[in-house]
Amino acid sequence: MMIDKDLSHSALKAYQRQLRDHFPDSLSLRVHRALSWLSKAEQAREAKDTDTEFVYYWISFNAAYAYEFGELSA
Repeated sequence: MMIDKDLSHSALKAYQRQLRDHFPDSLSLRVHRALSWLSKAEQAREAKDTDTEFVYYWISFNAAYAYEFGELSA
């Protein structure tokens, strides 16, 4: 399956800026952190540092899906 959307940091950041006023604070923070690490991953890709790129993508992914302590109820 081919994705026809631009998933670069700059495109996603522009999209986030359009929608962020409607996000809860916790989601805004997670998206901000994920996009920040995505930017770092793209910089590592440009430097051809694949190990660091992978780590930064992994951190970005985890930042997007992370929950703050106490946010989940048991």
